Amino acid sequence: MYSRNERGEGKLGGLIALALILGAAYAAWNVAPAYMDHYDFVDKVNEICRTPKYKAPDDDKIIDMLMKEVRNRRLDTWIGRNSFRVSTVDTGRRITLSYEREVQLLPGMKKKLKFDFTADQPLVVPENAVVVPGSRALTRGKAAEWGLSLYTPVIVKYRDEKTDRS
Repeated sequence: MYSRNERGEGKLGGLIALALILGAAYAAWNVAPAYMDHYDFVDKVNEICRTPKYKAPDDDKIIDMLMKEVRNRRLDTWIGRNSFRVSTVDTGRRITLSYEREVQLLPGMKKKLKFDFTADQPLVVPENAVVVPGSRALTRGKAAEWGLSLYTPVIVKYRDEKTDRS
């Protein structure tokens, strides 16, 4: 069955393979939480991005909401106020997040992970809003010359007892 020339050299290769597998598992154990925290936080950033203007009238209020979530999730070591850029227009909001997080891959070996994310969401129509069809004139270029306008929903009021009766 066994050859006289076999001397157990395969054991060293097996140990090296086992060491590599254990090293990869250790690195994954340390890196996975950083990615899980990031993707969990991205979900919350998308939710905050859809916040109606009446709840957050300016971009500073949005950044305050984001920083509250950062503190709740204990990400303030890596994410600060300057990590966010917020831009709000009439119909939507864009939040850009950029930060770095250092993780230990193996003992004595660290790596910086760079995370960039942009949330671009329409603003949500507030609950109980009465919306009617409307239009808005285009004021630039050929569209203005031709007198074109665009359809747009218009909030005229919020529901109350009188609205429900009619």
